[in-house]
Amino acid sequence: MLPWLIVTGSAMLGGFLLIGLPGALWIYPSIPFLRLLFGAKWAARMESDRGWPMMIMIALLWPLGILPARYAGLAVAPGGGWAFWGTVAAAAAAGGILTTVLTFAAVGPPRRRE
Repeated sequence: MLPWLIVTGSAMLGGFLLIGLPGALWIYPSIPFLRLLFGAKWAARMESDRGWPMMIMIALLWPLGILPARYAGLAVAPGGGWAFWGTVAAAAAAGGILTTVLTFAAVGPPRRRE
């Protein structure tokens, strides 16, 4: 359990120290899907510097999915092997997608500038 906590903490700290770059690498390819889910106005905020705070938040939050992914892997393949690592990778990716959608929805629509 301790090595998994170290991996999770290291990924969170690394995402913060890299100023959200892992979040940017995750967000920019997903902009077309976010446009479909939330509309063009919400997705447009990710194409400029206004999106960096959210990218930093995603870089901090998505590693939290590593620990549940480990337990999902143990439930599918208690002995380890390819099934374990495949389940861990799929669960971590699902956690990243969920984090992106929830963080994007929590930001809310862009405000009008008057």
